[in-house]
This record gives sequence, structure tokens and C-alpha cells, in this order.
Amino acid sequence: MRLLVLSAAVIVAVSSMSRIINQPKSSLGFWVQEVGSFYPVMSGLAVLSYEDSLESCQNKCLKRSDCAAVVYWPDRRCYLRDPLREQDRRPAAGVIAATHCSWESEDGYYFPGYYLALSNEDSLEDCQANCLATEGCGAVVYWPDRRCYTRSELLEETKTAHPGNPTASVLVCPQSVAIGKRHGKRHHKNRTAKRHFF
Repeated sequence: MRLLVLSAAVIVAVSSMSRIINQPKSSLGFWVQEVGSFYPVMSGLAVLSYEDSLESCQNKCLKRSDCAAVVYWPDRRCYLRDPLREQDRRPAAGVIAATHCSWESEDGYYFPGYYLALSNEDSLEDCQANCLATEGCGAVVYWPDRRCYTRSELLEETKTAHPGNPTASVLVCPQSVAIGKRHGKRHHKNRTAKRHFF
């Protein structure tokens, strides 16, 4: 697959809010869920229906090409939304805001630069899961020898072909989505200190 290299404007990776990653084993992507916040409708898509579960609400979103997120209320209100903006967030007990994200990957390239941490993972999927559980992570470079480098971003100008056939993978979310501290962080042995260069 062709790698989409993101700029800092696409992923906002610093936030004091807690996020929950719900990542089913599916090529369709996964949901980044925020509990206890809603986003008032300022403009754009806001389709209302009543659904018995968050999952049902999310499934309705997946059927529309113009839907990027949902806001689900305890009284079963389901709002289908375009990208949620960090500056619009408001507190609301019991409300779940969820944004649909995915990974874009490309084999045979790595991106020299600073990385957040280095660990050994059994698969690209495990490396990506490590990234999702790491604050500020928006990309990974995974090597066949199981090295997993978590990165804040991958820069196009550093893209370098490598015979070792690493896989570079970028977290893709709708513009302006905030992905910050997340639940489910795992402990890794042999993890290096932050901000090393390779």
C-alpha cells in the first residue's frame, strides 16, 4: 500500500483528555472513543437517529462516506458527524464521542529521525497497538527482526528505501481529531528513553 505521510496539522497528538481505543480485527479501521465529552454542532454534518448501542451508531456512520465521527448519548441519541474539532469539546457525563481512524502502511521504507520508544513486537499489529497506547504517537516503523519504533510523525523528506524491508505505518484520523492520553497502555521491556534518533 502507498503510505500517506501526515503533517502535524492532521493529527493533534497532545491532549490532557483520556481516550479509549476500540480496535477490532478489521481492515475497516478502528474507533478512538472519548468518554464524557460532546461536540456542539457548529456547521457541517449532524444527522440524528436513535440507536440502542454505541456500536449500532458507529455502524450507521460506516455506511456513509461523509461521516467521520459519532456522538452517542445515554438517551440513545446518535449524531453522525464530520470531523470533531478539539476547540469545540464540552464536558457531558455519559456521552461518548468516537472518531473512526485507520492505518496507512508501506513496505521497504524507513524514515530516519527522532523516535519515542523502541520495543520488540511479534507483529506489525502489535507495534501499532503499542503506538495507540502511547501518548503522542502517530506512526511506527516495524522491522522484520521485530524492532518497533514508535514515532510522533513521519516526514516525507526523510523517506529512505532500505533492503531490510521495514514497514512504515501512519495513524490516519480525520483532520483536527485529538488523540492524546489513552487507556490500556502496556509495559514493555527493553524500551528506550524518549526522543532518541535512529
